[in-house]
Amino acid sequence: MSFTPIVPYAGAEGWTYLRETLETQRERADAATPANVRIEAEYFRLNAAAARSPEALAANARLMRFAMDAFGLKDAKPTEAWLVEALKLGRESDGAIAEKLGDARWVDLVKTFGFGEYTPPRSGEPGFADGVIARHRIQQFETAVGARDASMRAALAFDRSMASLAAAEFPPSEGWAQAVRHDETRAVLKGAFGLGPAFDAAPRAAQAEMLAAAAARRGIADVSAFATAEARDGVIRDFLSARPTGFLSSALVGSAGGGMNGFRSLTRSADARQAAFAASEARTADMRHFTRRIGAAGTVDALLADERLTKVALGAFGLSAARPSAEFLSAVLQSDTSDPTSFANRQSDSRWADLAAAFGYGDGTGPHIGRFGFAEEIAARHAVHGYEAAVGAADETMRLALIMERALAATALSGLTEDAAWSRILGQPALALALQSALGLDAAFHELPPASRVATVRDAVRDQLGVRSIEDFARPDRREALARKLFEASQARPARGGLAQPVVPLPGLAGWRYLQETLTTQQERFAAAAVNQREIAHFRETIGRIETAEQLVADRRLLAFALEAYGLGTEIDKPAFIRRVLEDGSESDGALSRRLSDGRFRAFAEAFGFGDGRGAQTRVEGFAERVVARWKPRAFERAVGEVDESMRLALNYDRTIRSLAASSASDDAAWLRIVGDPPMRSVLLTAFALPSEFSNVDIDRQIDVLRGAVRRAAGAGSVGDMAAPDARDAILRRYFIQDQIAAFGVYSPGSAALTLLQSAARPAFGLNRLA
Repeated sequence: MSFTPIVPYAGAEGWTYLRETLETQRERADAATPANVRIEAEYFRLNAAAARSPEALAANARLMRFAMDAFGLKDAKPTEAWLVEALKLGRESDGAIAEKLGDARWVDLVKTFGFGEYTPPRSGEPGFADGVIARHRIQQFETAVGARDASMRAALAFDRSMASLAAAEFPPSEGWAQAVRHDETRAVLKGAFGLGPAFDAAPRAAQAEMLAAAAARRGIADVSAFATAEARDGVIRDFLSARPTGFLSSALVGSAGGGMNGFRSLTRSADARQAAFAASEARTADMRHFTRRIGAAGTVDALLADERLTKVALGAFGLSAARPSAEFLSAVLQSDTSDPTSFANRQSDSRWADLAAAFGYGDGTGPHIGRFGFAEEIAARHAVHGYEAAVGAADETMRLALIMERALAATALSGLTEDAAWSRILGQPALALALQSALGLDAAFHELPPASRVATVRDAVRDQLGVRSIEDFARPDRREALARKLFEASQARPARGGLAQPVVPLPGLAGWRYLQETLTTQQERFAAAAVNQREIAHFRETIGRIETAEQLVADRRLLAFALEAYGLGTEIDKPAFIRRVLEDGSESDGALSRRLSDGRFRAFAEAFGFGDGRGAQTRVEGFAERVVARWKPRAFERAVGEVDESMRLALNYDRTIRSLAASSASDDAAWLRIVGDPPMRSVLLTAFALPSEFSNVDIDRQIDVLRGAVRRAAGAGSVGDMAAPDARDAILRRYFIQDQIAAFGVYSPGSAALTLLQSAARPAFGLNRLA
């Protein structure tokens, strides 16, 4: 099984993620080393000691190729005679070829084997082969990272090389001379120090002097200053910040600022900013691949067989975040878009039909991939949508404003009929969301039939903006007026209502940080959204009339609200089961809610009290408000889960662990609730790379294993300790890292751990802990 490094975003944010996950990712990469590479490594281990001379090493192509790969020389094509001469002269003798090349990779290789300086050579020393194999693994990993983001590979190589140079204790001038011999190190220092084209044109000695002078201006005396990870990290961040990045971030919004003024600045400089985005290395590599390979994708199957081609195709139509199955995407691409009943045209999101029409696999005239300018058109689309997504990572409202500006200007000149034009616009989710917010439309707008949605928007733009037809949006002042309303809506007080959809612009740790920073505001806006206010009001007004479980189950709207409040929203389609849970109550030992391992059912039955001695609680003073208070965070979490399920689980964990710590339950009882709560258990199993089969292990053993793992990872000896901010952060950091690694299908050692656990003695059933 191969391993693909996870580099989810570019720039400093991407470096932070890569640095924090580096050890784990390298371990996964080692575990997933392809069989052919393992065979070559073992061959090197068994035969390296026999290479006692330059001639013997150069004559063994397998040994030599592995050694060159280990030193980053995979693409070098030296002759055997040249290799013998380079190895024989070493690096210290007069005329040493490796030194003359000025390439640190050759110098390191020659020095490692030591034919020119050591008798006998180092190849026979203990640990020699293992050292070269370790270097090979590092090179393999960095090469794989570079395939996703070349600047991240340069950062990794710089971090490794400068740590080595700093430890070598070179004299100041010699240290910089050594630094310029490393291509990646030279590139990182050039970018971080802001050195221009003259640096590249200068000879190596002059480059070393230029680096020394630039470093001195920053208070860096010599390369020994890079002995600390913090010093290297600072230079890497400066290097990455100086480069045009392809995903995040505030650099794309940058000096433009926010709000309407920022929007005007962005639109004025749109061409330059989009060009900077289009020049990002990760995107350029993808587009080169697309341009080279798309001509061979003569069928839908051929296109879908190439993941990078498919990635570009989806990105060009703003569908990068979509996760369609191969079957769905195949049906879309084979659709004849001239047929209104075709699969692509039946989708509510018009972007799928646009994708199908652009590629033309199903329109009867053959695919469009060979047409003149096709690749260039896709590249232009990809740059626009990618740029907008990158802006959205820093400012979601700005992204929506840019999408409105582009789409309305294009549609106004499209020649489509009024209804067709508005249908096309509202068929794009981001545009529909932006218009709903800008025009102050009720959240129920999205539940209207398509024709009613068109009529509603046409009436709203006429009444609020004086726009009589779609062609009026060809005027920049009309588009700007609509953008202004969008920014005003985004800055409105929560009480005025806001978007019901939470904003999670990024996956993983970066998205979690964003969500944490904006959580209070987003929760307030979510609760204040008109659709949610209606549900809350309906529950408050109606729940007092419910006296039996049968009545509650019969009212689907009330039942949905009640189940959501206890984290059981997915059980809405099991009315008979829910009725029995409620009617059995929570007090008797035989009650269904007590026999279920999921403690949420017991809490639900206990709260409503239909089957308990005290009777229904629905008319008790304060009951409705208590349920509403539970509903708000859980409904918000459910909405977050529609955007990113891992964020929902993290929010639930963060809230639940604090609630358990504040409760009067003993530590044993709290742990039983944790392992009996599927969302909580899911977070911990993922965080510690344990497979789902771990749930089959005896419950006492599960708790012991998880307790130990939490103690080692977060220093938390009890559930109360787990609620501390640092402990919550440590667990959730592990969760997001492992979740993203698992998303790439990487082998986990959890199965081996499970085998050990299942072979252990099985202690008494966990409920005994409550005694």
